[in-house]
Amino acid sequence: MNLTIPKIYINISLIIVFLLFTNTLLSQISNQKNYEIENLYFDAILLKNWIKTDSLRKILKKHIVTEEDKANFNYYKGYEFFHKEEYKKALEHYLKARKQFIELRDIENQAELEGAIVEIIAYMDPKLIDYEIYLNSLCEIASKTKSKTSVSDCEYFRGYFKEIEGKYNDALKHYINTGLLALKYKDTLAYYTNEINVGSMQLKLKKYKKALNTFNKSKSYYNKIGNLDKNFLINLYISKILLAQKKHSLSLDALNKSKNINAVSPSYENSFDLYTQFSEFYFQTKNYKKAYTNSIIAQLYKDTIVSKKTEKEIYQFKLKYEVSEKENKLIKIENENLNLKNKRTQNLTALLISILTIIVLSFVILFFKKKYNVSKNEFQTIQQELNTLKEQRLNSNKIKEGELINLKSKAILNSSEILYIKSDGHYVEYHLDNKNKPEIDRNSLNEVLKILPNSSFVRIHRSFVVNIYRIKIINSSKVMLDNGVWINLSRTYKQQLKDILHKED
Repeated sequence: MNLTIPKIYINISLIIVFLLFTNTLLSQISNQKNYEIENLYFDAILLKNWIKTDSLRKILKKHIVTEEDKANFNYYKGYEFFHKEEYKKALEHYLKARKQFIELRDIENQAELEGAIVEIIAYMDPKLIDYEIYLNSLCEIASKTKSKTSVSDCEYFRGYFKEIEGKYNDALKHYINTGLLALKYKDTLAYYTNEINVGSMQLKLKKYKKALNTFNKSKSYYNKIGNLDKNFLINLYISKILLAQKKHSLSLDALNKSKNINAVSPSYENSFDLYTQFSEFYFQTKNYKKAYTNSIIAQLYKDTIVSKKTEKEIYQFKLKYEVSEKENKLIKIENENLNLKNKRTQNLTALLISILTIIVLSFVILFFKKKYNVSKNEFQTIQQELNTLKEQRLNSNKIKEGELINLKSKAILNSSEILYIKSDGHYVEYHLDNKNKPEIDRNSLNEVLKILPNSSFVRIHRSFVVNIYRIKIINSSKVMLDNGVWINLSRTYKQQLKDILHKED
């Protein structure tokens, strides 16, 4: 008996298979499109392009299907309000997302939310919110998952809130533990960032020697990486320590260093802190005129930050200034008589100092000229080696299409089109020779170097990787690429560039 399947059933089966395949394909395309929209949304937030952010958020909202989508959407809105500094709204959306992730039993996203919630509470007034619920939850998750970020955040925020409560000894212990975790995880930047918290607690506990040692170590590190904001803050703390130790001259030197940094990279907050400390310094040294003047300058920044000087204190400075003015007039008359006697001695001393200065400067100029010549010859050699390498590549007909690089954002780049890669926080920018705008991907330079051809790319700075064959000019501190962009050449990575050129030779 022959069994034959009716043709209509075969056709129906084929239609069902086709529909299932089409549905799967469309789902994959939709997911990829959503991922791209999410990336554009986060980029718009970081760039503070709120019109574009609003438009992309509306598109994301239309694609909400599952409970997980709803939770993620609340998280995204919280992230957006956080960057708009609307912390109350941000907290509201983060709490909604937290509840949804708990219901979904998504412990990974819950851990991230707990950290974000605690961070927002730190920006608000912790006394008005029961932060311990979220902090304990964060620490509980950290103990279960052993996540580096959660463990570090748990210890840091415990210290932060103890500091808010005025329990400086407890805060210091937690900050020290945070630093030990950073060392364990080999996160140098996090370690020295935390050291500022350690030093500030030591200062509040009047452990001046330890505080000074802590800040000096951090200062050396931030000088090395060229972080002006951190150097400004550290010099300000050092000035406070030295003022407390009655080392007025050294305290003023540290304060002037902060002033010089603020002149290069000014901000309202830094300016307020600077002039507040100046007024405190001059008040302590009984120069009431300057104390009063600097307190008035500090008042100018009151619109943007919380003032630390009250109207009563300013009046006190003014009163002290008026009393001291009368005393200064009497002292001035006595000093004028004394200055006449010392004038001849000063002129002779100035002449001798001028002669000695000229002699010393001559030796210094000769020394640096010699050093410059050595450095110049070294980089001329490197330039020649680079030119030779590029010529060899041209003559040997090795010019070919570069390797294809797959980014986390799903973009695919040809390595030969990459001019350089720049690190910016948790993101990297791929600058290409055929695009005006960089390709942005969430990654670190260390991970990027693993996927790049090591014969063509080299790290020349903690924030930059360049294509060797796109370098046009090299000098002692910078390299210029084919498109005319200059990039800093770090001493730390200079040897790597020399090694790879020698290796190619």
